[in-house]
Amino acid sequence: MKKFENIYIASDIDGTFLWDCAYVNPKNISAVKYFTENGGHFAFSTGRNRFDTERVLPVWRELCNMPCIFCNGSMLYDPKTDETIDPIYIEPAEKAAEVFRFIRDKFADVAGARATTPRGFLFADDDEYVLSRFTENGNIHVSEVLPIEKIDGSELFKIVVETTPEYREKIFEAMAAHFGDVFELTYSAPMLVEVQPRGVSKASAIDAMRKRARKLNPDAKFYCIGDYNNDYKMLLAADVAVCPANACESIKAVADIEVCHCECGALADLIEKIENSLE
Repeated sequence: MKKFENIYIASDIDGTFLWDCAYVNPKNISAVKYFTENGGHFAFSTGRNRFDTERVLPVWRELCNMPCIFCNGSMLYDPKTDETIDPIYIEPAEKAAEVFRFIRDKFADVAGARATTPRGFLFADDDEYVLSRFTENGNIHVSEVLPIEKIDGSELFKIVVETTPEYREKIFEAMAAHFGDVFELTYSAPMLVEVQPRGVSKASAIDAMRKRARKLNPDAKFYCIGDYNNDYKMLLAADVAVCPANACESIKAVADIEVCHCECGALADLIEKIENSLE
């Protein structure tokens, strides 16, 4: 039996594995490869989709040996087989489409709305806020841009409202009042409000993965590591909850283990701690 055979790690990307959307400490890469070579199971659990993950973390497929959680739990994706597992779309579709009109009508000057579909990103052709961001970051090539009246809300894994930190709270409160009884709303960054299918989160995906894993390995132990509000439920669902030193206070409050700052190699620190605990 290999030393990490019973250990499963689900890691957030931004602020946990990847710092400032650009930097991965090389120690993380080496440590995860060492972990999986010695029997460990590793996946990312992120609000991003696979297209965006490919852009910011091209090495991700080499590191993961179990399905990844994308779109905050709306889909599982196997990087080895390119299979999407148990996709969950926002319902009702007509209410999802209404989110785009709501943001345009009330906050067009300070915010934009985009969604993830099986084909990539989707946003309205008059949404200058998202268009400028996507043109800058390189996601425009995996984007579908439609007139807002053509957006019918079908096959959306999640919707993200992009704004500035000073408007995020106001927009969240307005959306909660209008959509809070239909969708899950969460923060994933100081400038993002995310809309999920009701009852869907990273935690629900972790529960599904753990049930699947324990059919083959009853001793499977899930370590979940994250730094921000959209990781909160995942950490509550974990067998062992972990956060980096840069995590927000609400995440630190529920973590069993705190490791070093993301920029210093949080995953490498976690894997070292796990290895020491097995000796």
